Amino acid sequence: MSDSRPRCPSCNSKQTRVTPSKSNILATRYSCKGCGDYFFIKNETLSVKSGCLGSIVKIIAFIIIVIIGMSVFIAIDRNKERSSPSASQENKSTQDNSEQIREAEEAVEAERSEKAAHEYIPTEEDYKKLEQTQKVHKSDNLTIVETTRESE
Repeated sequence: MSDSRPRCPSCNSKQTRVTPSKSNILATRYSCKGCGDYFFIKNETLSVKSGCLGSIVKIIAFIIIVIIGMSVFIAIDRNKERSSPSASQENKSTQDNSEQIREAEEAVEAERSEKAAHEYIPTEEDYKKLEQTQKVHKSDNLTIVETTRESE
């Protein structure tokens, strides 16, 4: 396996380590264990881990972009509605008419069903077909009557 540690330019040793340096941000400072010398590598790309603040900034930027995009789409949609008001009014009136017709048909059907339910009177044959059993449970405060009907 290849080791990612650079060699010391003074003694050519691979026993090097990264040493923190606040003064030189764009270059990484290394120290050699063999000769004790310090050296910098400037061609290395700087990889900085973003902390909590970096994540928050990214989330806020994403939210702002989404809000701007949504507002653009809403503005385009409103412009389309303003450009053709007659077409949208025709669609609305057609929808209103179809809804009124559908509601009237449902009301007529409901009246027919209710009238038919009220007109039906059970006959003695209907009562004979049903066998009825009752169970009565009594307590101090409550009386429960349980009725079970079974058809033959």
